[in-house]
Amino acid sequence: MKFQAQNVRDIILSTMQEQLMGRQYRSDQAPRWAQSISNAVRQRVQDLDMKRYKILVQTILLEMKGAGIKCGQRCIWDPETDDYADELFRNDTIYCYTIVYGVYMY
Repeated sequence: MKFQAQNVRDIILSTMQEQLMGRQYRSDQAPRWAQSISNAVRQRVQDLDMKRYKILVQTILLEMKGAGIKCGQRCIWDPETDDYADELFRNDTIYCYTIVYGVYMY
């Protein structure tokens, strides 16, 4: 079974919305929120039952202050099987980016 990128995107977005909707950025809570989002996304993606895929989740949660941000990632993998999905959540004070990597285990 191939990596279900669209289903994973839906999970990422709904999880971020559930966790962050209506919240204002708090530096004392941001690390806990990011970890909670990553754990929830990983569990929900694993429930898709994509056998033989190693699921890695990274969440970045920042305060919106008008400055820009640039991120980059580089991976060495098999383009026939490995893939990723990402989504972004923003409100007045929070910028949250979550990416899920699906690496096929041969």
